[in-house]
Amino acid sequence: MPAAVHLRADYSAPDIHRRAKALMDINQNRRFLSPAAIVVGRSREEAARSGAMDRQTLRD
Repeated sequence: MPAAVHLRADYSAPDIHRRAKALMDINQNRRFLSPAAIVVGRSREEAARSGAMDRQTLRD
């Protein structure tokens, strides 16, 4: 079984979404929202795909 993605506990998904709205670059915005997708319970594969990256890049 793959290891879990470790995220900082001081940001919730709504906090991440709020910060992402301030970003001007759409690609950076998608990559920023990938960890938020994990926080709300999506799989790593779904979160990585939504950020236009692969699972390994998201994990790193």
